Amino acid sequence: MLTADRLLENLPDDPLPAWAYWYNASFLITQRANVHDALGTPGEAITDLEAGLADMPAEHRSAEWASDIRERLAVLRGG
Repeated sequence: MLTADRLLENLPDDPLPAWAYWYNASFLITQRANVHDALGTPGEAITDLEAGLADMPAEHRSAEWASDIRERLAVLRGG
């Protein structure tokens, strides 16, 4: 996780290929939440999901694939 976090901090701003438009820092932070959840730190998972969703462009947040992220956040919040 430490290595991944360091790499995430240095993620270049280069444009991504059209087929991978969602692989940006905010999406990767939401994926880090899965690791926190698996490690039994749901508070960290919630923090990552909230931060990742907040930093996503509006069109990503409302995309169909992002519904899984929003649903996971609701479950972790107890809703």
